[in-house]
Amino acid sequence: MKRQNNKDSHTLLSTHHHSGNRISDRTAGNLCIFYLLLILAFLGWLLFDTWIGRYSLLVGYAHQREQTLRLIAFTLIAGALGGVVNGLRSTLQYRKVFDRRHTWKYLCAPWMGATLALFVYALLRSSTAALGGNAGVNVGNVQVLSYFAVGALVGYGSKDVFFWLDARVAKLFQVASDKPKKTRSRKRNGNKVKRASRSAALARKESVPAYNQAMEKVN
Repeated sequence: MKRQNNKDSHTLLSTHHHSGNRISDRTAGNLCIFYLLLILAFLGWLLFDTWIGRYSLLVGYAHQREQTLRLIAFTLIAGALGGVVNGLRSTLQYRKVFDRRHTWKYLCAPWMGATLALFVYALLRSSTAALGGNAGVNVGNVQVLSYFAVGALVGYGSKDVFFWLDARVAKLFQVASDKPKKTRSRKRNGNKVKRASRSAALARKESVPAYNQAMEKVN
C-alpha cells in the first residue's frame, strides 16, 4: 500500500510539473486575442497610410504603377482584416473552452486571408481582361471599394473560399483519360450481366421439359 501511494504521489507531481511548463488553454486563448488585436491596430494604420498614398512600408522602392499597387494593397489589407475579424469572433465565442491546439489557426488567420484575397484578385482581374474588360491603369474609388469588399469577404470566409478553390482546381485540371476507362468497364459489366441472364433463361427452358418428362414417367 505504501509503494502504491508513493507511485500515485509521484505521478501526480510529475503531471503537475509537466502541466506547469505548458501554457494553459485559457492563456493561449488570451494570447491569440491580444495578437489579433495588435494585428488589427497595425492593419488600421496601414489602411490609413495606403489611403493617403504615403506607403511608409515601401520606402526606397519606385512606384511605377501606383494605381495598380494601390488596388492590390487595399485587397490584401481587406483580406487580412477579414481574417482578423473572423479569428476574433471565434476566439471570443470559444474563449472559455478554448483549446491550445488551435493556436496556429488564429496566428495564421490574417496571413491566410491576405493570401486568399490576392488569389481571388488575380482571378477576377484576369477574367476581366480575358472578357475584354478594362483592366488598365485607371482605377477609381468605386473599383477600389469593390475589391476591398471582396477581399474582406474572402478573408472572413476563408474556409468556404478553400472549398471553392478546390472545386475550381478540380474542374480546371480534370484528367480526361479516366472517363473512357470507366465507360468501358461499365460496358463490360453490362455485357457480363446480359450473358448471365441469357444463360439462366436457357437453363430454365431446358429444365422445364425434363421435369415434365420425369413427372409423366412417374405417373
